Amino acid sequence: MKKTKLTSTILVSVQFVLIFVIGTYSSIFGNIISNSLMIFGFALGLWAITTMKFKVNIFPDVRNKQKLFLYGPYKYIRHPMYLAVLITTFAWVLNRFNLVSISLWLILFSDLLVKIKYEDKKLKSHFSEYADYKKKVKALIPFIW
Repeated sequence: MKKTKLTSTILVSVQFVLIFVIGTYSSIFGNIISNSLMIFGFALGLWAITTMKFKVNIFPDVRNKQKLFLYGPYKYIRHPMYLAVLITTFAWVLNRFNLVSISLWLILFSDLLVKIKYEDKKLKSHFSEYADYKKKVKALIPFIW
């Protein structure tokens, strides 16, 4: 297996294991605040997926014939699906807010930051317009970061 494919596989595997562990350790449904955050996270993720016309790649590698989407949520943030995962899982953490759940979420956050850096590098080398897009559009928080 190539190094980049191995890196991609590890990043995705860690992400999905942590999502599963956070969801089972914490509680998926909770109070009005956590449920609202969860719904917002799901809605953001669905908006990103529908913008991509359901041609989603869970791996951060660029596929042949992949398109660069610059509209929908991608007009405001470069990685809306990662933000959706972070918001949704944070909502679950709120339902069992302790050192274990917070630590698991921070590990997930770190994994996604590495995945963002990896994916940005791949997208920049594949799409000539990505460097300008990256300068204009923040990774996760519109206009901030």
